[in-house]
Amino acid sequence: MQEGLKIRNGAQDLYGIIGSNLHLAQYYSKSNIQKSNEYATKAYEIATKLRSIDERLKALSFLISNDSEAQNAYAQKFIFLNDSIIKVRNNFKNKFARIKYDSKKEKEENQKLRLENVENEVALQKAENQKILFLSGFIILCIVLFFVKKNHQNKTRAIKLKTAYDTETRIAKDIHDELANDVFNTITFTQTQPLEIENTKETLIQKLDHIYARVRGISRENNTIDTKTNFASNLKEMLSTYNSDHTNVIINNIEKVNWHLVDEFKKVTIHRILQELMVNMKKHSQASLVVVKFESNGKTVFIDYTDNGKGADKNKIIKNGMQNMENRILAIKGTITFDTKPDKGFKVKITMSK
Repeated sequence: MQEGLKIRNGAQDLYGIIGSNLHLAQYYSKSNIQKSNEYATKAYEIATKLRSIDERLKALSFLISNDSEAQNAYAQKFIFLNDSIIKVRNNFKNKFARIKYDSKKEKEENQKLRLENVENEVALQKAENQKILFLSGFIILCIVLFFVKKNHQNKTRAIKLKTAYDTETRIAKDIHDELANDVFNTITFTQTQPLEIENTKETLIQKLDHIYARVRGISRENNTIDTKTNFASNLKEMLSTYNSDHTNVIINNIEKVNWHLVDEFKKVTIHRILQELMVNMKKHSQASLVVVKFESNGKTVFIDYTDNGKGADKNKIIKNGMQNMENRILAIKGTITFDTKPDKGFKVKITMSK
């Protein structure tokens, strides 16, 4: 140890010199207290210059345990240094704990922030997917609605075409079956009867008046319908023309319907259907009483037709022209129902939204 101290002194290894002195102080503490104190004092002085707290405390511990004269002073220094180093280390420990806590807290916050970012990204992706699904669904819905509307328009157009065709067929049948026969009979009458006779002239005039009335009737059944302000009065007038010595037509509450709110095409449809019913009544039912009743609840128009004619077999209704009425009412999304029995009259209920 002496040789080691010598080498370290030559090398000016101050920390090494402190170590050698402490080793020698420990060695001589059992055999030579004086030398032990000398080495301990030397180590204390160098450690003080180097501000090496742990070495100073070790040196002081030797000086205190060796019962030196300055034992109390060394003890006070030891206590002071020890308290100081404990305080400093505790401070550093507290600071380290604080740093560790802050670091842990920051790490947890960073982890939480990363989780929130991930959740936000997932939520954004989910919202984006929902947006894509919504747009896709909206586009598909628009396409479906387009085709449904197109299909409905095609069906409506087909119904209108069929209605027009049925109307044209009925007009042609009326002209062929009735008007043409009347004209042919009149021509035959003029060719076979002497026209200079007064009675013959009178009969010819009656036949011509009958033909004129038939032409007016066909024209009235298919002329343009006024759907403006005078619609109700014109409809009532049309129904009233079927009054005769043999048939009484009663019209109820036609003025109570707010016809201004009804679509023009629907007005035309109602006019044509009622006209068809009246023509059918005149040709087939032999009714003495006809009642046409109108009602409305603000959104829907209800029309009840009733006559006391001979009625008809339900299986023959279509053949009697009712199919044309059904085609018309379907074109305006309304409903029509027939209730008829032989010799028990004829009833029709019509429902139509405004």
